[in-house]
Amino acid sequence: MALQNLKYLSQKEHDKLLSEYRENKHRYVDGNFSDLIDNNGWNLELKNIHVNFSHFKKLDASSNTASLDVENSLLVWRALHELTPVIASDSRIWTRITHAEGFEYTRQRWITIRNFKTDKDTETSIRKHFFATGRTQYRDDNGISRLWWSAWIAHQISPDNQRAILEIFFNRADTRSNTIERPSITTRKSLIQPLMVFIRDNWPLHETELREFMKAVNLYGGGVIFEAWSEVQIHDFLKECLHEGIEKSNKIRNSDKIKKTGKSSM
Repeated sequence: MALQNLKYLSQKEHDKLLSEYRENKHRYVDGNFSDLIDNNGWNLELKNIHVNFSHFKKLDASSNTASLDVENSLLVWRALHELTPVIASDSRIWTRITHAEGFEYTRQRWITIRNFKTDKDTETSIRKHFFATGRTQYRDDNGISRLWWSAWIAHQISPDNQRAILEIFFNRADTRSNTIERPSITTRKSLIQPLMVFIRDNWPLHETELREFMKAVNLYGGGVIFEAWSEVQIHDFLKECLHEGIEKSNKIRNSDKIKKTGKSSM
């Protein structure tokens, strides 16, 4: 497929889709929006951004495994690597893609394989994964944009080896939610790169250990100018945070065990 200009929805069409997603539930479940795609309000263009949606044909939504998230992120990056973070913050772009070129993948990934038992659950997933209103949604929830943002951040950390960083994001318990979903971390390139390497080198970590470790990094790193620190200093800082995280994790897990069994492991 030849390169084409990036398209986005008019604000009117975007807001119409958003206001009518419940009424359109049948389209999301077993229909589509092909009858609307050629409408003028669906085809506003950014002529300086070129995309190649042929990569979308390879997106795999057969399961929700981490390995597929890695591969799918790389495919979305290849298709949309000319986007900038500013442009990638616009819901009109992602909402169009999830209702057009990325519709089948998004439906399969976030509706079909989940086999929801209630209409409410289906509607909640539609609202969450087919739209991109607000920072947390376009970065973390929209079916396509979450893949792009993961790949973009991985590229900022390691442009020569995105895959390795994506594998850490997706294959390490809740690493993504504790890194990408913390803007105080992802916006600090001098910290995020050694942080990813540190997590990789100290794996495996229990989910609670990782969470408490990241809490310590946020708490003690808030006022630190990491750009002025050496690699050794940053590594030592992370090592101290990990030590505290493991200690707190052990206390939490022991407390949970006492609640369940009435006996301490100490």
